[in-house]
Amino acid sequence: MELTNVEILEAARKRTDKTQADVAKALGISLPTYNRWIKGGNFDDVMLVHADILEELLKVKFSVIHTEKGRGVKITMA
Repeated sequence: MELTNVEILEAARKRTDKTQADVAKALGISLPTYNRWIKGGNFDDVMLVHADILEELLKVKFSVIHTEKGRGVKITMA
């Protein structure tokens, strides 16, 4: 079974010893906002805006994909 983007981000966050608060601070958002994004599960547009920060901080790679639902994001561990 393939991991979701949220699962990949959370695994990468833990692998890099970052807290959710660390990630929220790097993104310039509050911890409650970050938690809402993570719990919501689908925040591709938001992730694209912050892709550079997340790639650097969590050592992941973002790719834009096209699906029948439109444009999306695929995150992989770098």
